[in-house]
Amino acid sequence: MNVYAIYDNKRLSVKAGLGALRFRVFPPKTKKKPVKERKPSKPVQKKNFPMPETEFIFETLDKLRKSLVVRDLDIGYMPPGGDPMAAAMINALINEAAAALLPTLNNLFKVKKSRVVVSPNFSMPNDRLYVKLHVSLSVYSALTIGLSAFLKYNKFRKTADTAKTYQTENKSATESTYERKEI
Repeated sequence: MNVYAIYDNKRLSVKAGLGALRFRVFPPKTKKKPVKERKPSKPVQKKNFPMPETEFIFETLDKLRKSLVVRDLDIGYMPPGGDPMAAAMINALINEAAAALLPTLNNLFKVKKSRVVVSPNFSMPNDRLYVKLHVSLSVYSALTIGLSAFLKYNKFRKTADTAKTYQTENKSATESTYERKEI
């Protein structure tokens, strides 16, 4: 499974793929349909689902982090080149930040290739940012992580439901024993 995310000058596009198949995830294709008048619907009642513990969420995210592979990370920035001194300072600042952040990224994920390019553009008055990220995850890893998360969530939900019924049963028993009766 592959995900390609490209940010180019205030536009984001995300594509996902499985093998040779690729499809666009964001921005979604817009289909023009005739607008129909909607009837007022009944308000939707919210169901209270138990929220899993934070350990469950962090454990699942950690498994996902270990399975993700960053195949390609390209960051390009063109600061406005009106002032050469300002462009040089921006270049130095971004290179220092990249030198500090890229090793941390390499420790968090398996990174195959990363590149940061800063080049001032003296002909344009505006800056330009380009980020390309290619992330992959094996189908087996995605299925095992998803299945284990689903099973752990169901187990947590069942224990929460049993605890809830246990509390309501005990509450009614204690209330009846401690009721005060007037004569």
